[in-house]
Amino acid sequence: MVVTEPQRLALHAAARTTLGTEEGDALMASLPPANTEIATRQDIERLEARVDQLEIGLRGEMQRLENGLRQESSTLDTGLRQEIAHHADSVRKDLAHHVETSRLEHVHIEQTLRAELSIREERLRGDMTNLEERLRGAMAASISGACADLTKRIHASEWRTIAVILLAAIGDRLLG
Repeated sequence: MVVTEPQRLALHAAARTTLGTEEGDALMASLPPANTEIATRQDIERLEARVDQLEIGLRGEMQRLENGLRQESSTLDTGLRQEIAHHADSVRKDLAHHVETSRLEHVHIEQTLRAELSIREERLRGDMTNLEERLRGAMAASISGACADLTKRIHASEWRTIAVILLAAIGDRLLG
């Protein structure tokens, strides 16, 4: 039942008359204002039942969402693991290819350097042989020239010695 404002004012006046001014004012202050609907116990019980149903529905919906999120997370996890494994295999293959390429390049460089060193060694050996032959020739010529010069000096010295001896002998005979 809805109480109108004129009815509320009439009730207030009757309460003051019957109970006294203070008590009538206290009673009216404890009552809800006019045009206010008041819930009955049945209204509250129906509302509680509806809230319980909503709670059960929400819990079910939350459980479905949680299960869906878990499934989606698991799917994403599996997908990411597969993608990471694929990338890891790809990186391993690339790395193995680069290592093999580098190894082949190093082998090629080593072979090239060894060939160049061998060529230079042969050139140096040839140059050393030529120098040795030239040195031997120069030494032989120098020794031969020195021997010839020494021989000439010895011969010149011999002739001088012979000439001195002859002159001494001739001088002895002439003087003697």
